[in-house]
Amino acid sequence: GRPLIVHYNAFATDASGGIQLVIREGGEWQKKQLVPGKTSERPDFDTDGNGTWGLAYYEESAAGVYYIESTDLSQWSTPVGIHLAADDAGKYSSLAYDANGNPAVAYYRCGPATQSSCDPNKDAVMLAYKINGRWENFEVDTGDKWPCGIQTSLAFNSRNEPVISYSCDIFNNSVNSAVDAVKVAVGSWK
Repeated sequence: GRPLIVHYNAFATDASGGIQLVIREGGEWQKKQLVPGKTSERPDFDTDGNGTWGLAYYEESAAGVYYIESTDLSQWSTPVGIHLAADDAGKYSSLAYDANGNPAVAYYRCGPATQSSCDPNKDAVMLAYKINGRWENFEVDTGDKWPCGIQTSLAFNSRNEPVISYSCDIFNNSVNSAVDAVKVAVGSWK
């Protein structure tokens, strides 16, 4: 019954920056910094409904997606990198838990971390899924030669399958160019 807010300050490098958890306790708001330093938009905070809280976020300095969790909202686990390839991956993270309490994160893979901009030939919608205690990564949609994978949103359906919606450019023959579209991927990538 306590209100919780997670927000980020993308630029402050002091204790007011990074990702903050704010909890209403005894009529006052208590603030705790979960992730220090510069971060990117769209960290995602969720619960498995059984006492575990998780946070998925993009760590700019590592160009990767990370996950932390807590059972009391006070002590948090050590950050775990869940995409370990040499890619710029993790922007637009979306966290959800399956019916068994396993965390999963849908996110955008931009391409090689050394690039200054995303290469549509190397970007993708990705899914990281913690299975049997290990994170596994799955490529969901590459969009062929078109930009694909921003604005991911993840949920699990009644069959305990991940459902990911995201933005992807597709070729439209009637206008002879690429147009932005919302796509949905449903399935079991495990």
